[in-house]
Amino acid sequence: MTKEDLITALEKEREDIRQQFDAKLSSIDMAILTLKQSFSMSTNGSASANGYNRGIPSKYKDYTTLNTRQKALSIFRNEGRFLHMREIVKIAQDLEPNEDAKDVARKISTAIYTIKNLDDSPLVNISIDNNNSLTFWGSKNWLDENGNVKAEHMYNETEITKKSSKSLEI
Repeated sequence: MTKEDLITALEKEREDIRQQFDAKLSSIDMAILTLKQSFSMSTNGSASANGYNRGIPSKYKDYTTLNTRQKALSIFRNEGRFLHMREIVKIAQDLEPNEDAKDVARKISTAIYTIKNLDDSPLVNISIDNNNSLTFWGSKNWLDENGNVKAEHMYNETEITKKSSKSLEI
C-alpha cells in the first residue's frame, strides 16, 4: 500500500466516522425534540411543541410526494440559506410528524451526504473554524466568487453559539 493509498483510506474512514457521528447526533436531537413534543402535548393538550404548528407550511405542500433526496433539496430551496444538520433534521421531522424521528434523521442525513458526493453536486458544506460540529450545508450558488457565504443565504449564527465552549471556564 502506497502512502497516497493510506492517506486516501484514512480520509475515507474519517468521513465515514463523521457521517455516523452527525447521524447519531441528529438522532439524539430528534429524540429530545420528540420527548419535548410529547411532554408538551401531554401537559397542555395541544398538538404544537415549542410554539410550532405541526401542520405542513404551504411552501412545503408537495414535500410528502418527494423521494428523500428531493425532500432534502426541497428543504434547502425553501429555507434559502445554509443550514446546520440539526436544523435540516428538525425541519424534516416537523414535516413528517408520523415517522420515527431516528428514521427521518438517518434518511435525510444519508440523502444529503449522497447528494454531496455526486460528481456535479449542487450542495457544498462549510465548516466554521475548521470545526466539524460547526458545518453548514447549502447550495454552491449561495457562495460568492471567493467562496464566502452570500449575506442573503447566511447560516443562523445561533447554531454556532449552541456548540461554542468559549463561555466555559474551569
